[in-house]
Amino acid sequence: ALRRQALGFVSILTDAKLHISLNALVKQAMDLYRKIEAKKMQQDVADFMRLRLKNLFAEKNLRYDIVDSVLLNIDDPYAALLRGEAVTAFLGENGAKEAIEAWKRAANLAKNAENGKIDEKLFKDKSEAELFNAYTKIKAETEKAIAEEDYKAALIALANLTAPINGFFDSVMVMDKDEAVKNNRLALLKSIDDLVNNIAAFDKIVM
Repeated sequence: ALRRQALGFVSILTDAKLHISLNALVKQAMDLYRKIEAKKMQQDVADFMRLRLKNLFAEKNLRYDIVDSVLLNIDDPYAALLRGEAVTAFLGENGAKEAIEAWKRAANLAKNAENGKIDEKLFKDKSEAELFNAYTKIKAETEKAIAEEDYKAALIALANLTAPINGFFDSVMVMDKDEAVKNNRLALLKSIDDLVNNIAAFDKIVM
């Protein structure tokens, strides 16, 4: 019965195009029950709702890998649906495969990074500055498109990072023997990965 109610709840949200934060709802509920840890409950609810959303999105003909890619962040179920539809549309664009491969290259090394600040003074190769400048410009475009719920436009903007990412990897060894240089490069890649992940985790996408 609880599963059916949950599925009905997310169906209403997506059909009515309502933006509601599940985390905020859970936190408000947990404020009434001080003995329960809100963060743990938020995670439990997210895990439970993720399964319901997988079923719902499958019914809407979204590919399973696309569903997995957008459901890492399910705080706003309707936004997750919009992101899934945008990824589906983007995959039909010229250059999508190359863009996703470049994003995956960045993501693979970003896993080794900490949340560090990017220091331009530590750049040793022009490809680092070129990637950073491209990222800075495209970040603004991407965030604007996301704010307007134009996720496909955000992905098209992010695709402009393909050449700078590939140029970066062709020119430098990320894991430099200089620890500061290495961490700076990892921070740059993590910043790119974080930006892409606002829409989807493309390591889940099967090409």
